[in-house]
Amino acid sequence: MSGNEVARTPRLVVEYLRAEHIEPLCDIWCDPAVTKFMGGPRVREKVRQSLKEELELPETYTLWPVVEQASGKVVGHCGLLEKEQDGRKDIELVYVIGSGYQRRGYAFEASRAIAGFGFAQFDLDRLVALIEPENVPSQRLAEKLGFVAGPVVVRPSGGHRIVYALDRPAAI
Repeated sequence: MSGNEVARTPRLVVEYLRAEHIEPLCDIWCDPAVTKFMGGPRVREKVRQSLKEELELPETYTLWPVVEQASGKVVGHCGLLEKEQDGRKDIELVYVIGSGYQRRGYAFEASRAIAGFGFAQFDLDRLVALIEPENVPSQRLAEKLGFVAGPVVVRPSGGHRIVYALDRPAAI
């Protein structure tokens, strides 16, 4: 792996954010189909500004661009974010794949690599995925990754999410 890579899979590279990633990531976050279960499309200028600010921050828990190796195109935005629900602080595994790249196994591939990175790099004991009850494809993906469904929590916005949890594998 190069110094700009968080993780690599046979088809994808999860990279640290660079300026050339910003516009493709704006396209992903402003797409109503992609963000349907994530609060809906974002405002392009706000996404752009947020990503520009992120370029200046030290690396911590964040989302990283997912690049398809064959084409060099940004196909997703996946990573780890700090979350709190019902008084418990957790690290959430987040996976967002662009419309033209869904149903290819990219979310699984990137998420599995990022989960391994998170457990190893940050010495995490557990990851969660907070998934809307109506988002069945995301639930299936979490289960395929080994996450187990837990309680339903109410988000600060008022929406409900199922807490899927994955404990640190013994081998790491």
